[in-house]
Amino acid sequence: MTLFLIAEANSDVGYGHLGEIRAVARALEPRGVPMRQIAIGDAAGVESVRDFNAISALLRSHAPRAIVWSVRTKGWREIWRNLPATTRHVWIADVADDYPNVDALIVPTLDPRWRDGGSRTHVFAGPEYFPLDVRGPREIPPVAARPRDVLLTLGGADRTEASLRIVPALEGTRSTVVIGPGFRHAEQVRRAASAAGIESAPAPDGLRELLVQHRIVISAGGNTLFEAAAAGTPALVAWEDPHEEAQGKSFEQRGTALVLGRGAAIEIDRLRSALAQISSKLETMSAAGPRLIDGRGAERIADLLIELAHGAAA
Repeated sequence: MTLFLIAEANSDVGYGHLGEIRAVARALEPRGVPMRQIAIGDAAGVESVRDFNAISALLRSHAPRAIVWSVRTKGWREIWRNLPATTRHVWIADVADDYPNVDALIVPTLDPRWRDGGSRTHVFAGPEYFPLDVRGPREIPPVAARPRDVLLTLGGADRTEASLRIVPALEGTRSTVVIGPGFRHAEQVRRAASAAGIESAPAPDGLRELLVQHRIVISAGGNTLFEAAAAGTPALVAWEDPHEEAQGKSFEQRGTALVLGRGAAIEIDRLRSALAQISSKLETMSAAGPRLIDGRGAERIADLLIELAHGAAA
């Protein structure tokens, strides 16, 4: 039986959902599970379909017995009506307020909330289930020993172009800006980074190696906060969407991050002040991260999927 792993990936929704299913797929590979990873959108390096109509047609033609979903928009509603009742579903939710009647709901947030999905739905909640990409160095170096200062990474798309506001504040530091695959302003960011004397990292395949090289990360929130915590890299949160602000505050309460404000409105003086503010707290914040996020979420989900697949094949 082939397991389907489906995620949205485009400049509007971002690429974090795709990162989740890819992390789960990597955890499944050594277990010998046949699978297909499919992106709804414009992602490179993975099987892609253009929209929800296309994924609906694909699923009707293959009728998979088990599907893992990491999507946000409501295109799944029509798909659900056309799938056999015997299909088993796993839903990975960053905001678990609207989802179908699934077999397993994974809510890998620090403050997991979900509505009652009925007796059919088994809920697996908490950051221990976050599907983290752990490729790269396993050792976490002390922040004081790291060779670089700030890693600026505002997701795969940076819809509000906040990178252009933040890069000038890093001038004169040994810092790096990540240019995501969906950056419409990629060339502008490259030029701004060059003018500020900082390095650019275009569309890296994973952040772990970069995170453990830097003492601080500036993130929009989202999945990067989990990755940063697992790498022991203190985070400043320049959020883009309200749910990212809420998540940033949750990490702030756990001692691994500090919320700056909305990235598109951030002022250079506020950013420089925040960098100075956390400089004396880096070791404490770094130590708090791996205690909060152990990096084994994808393995836990893989184990759940194998159990589900066995049940679907029975």
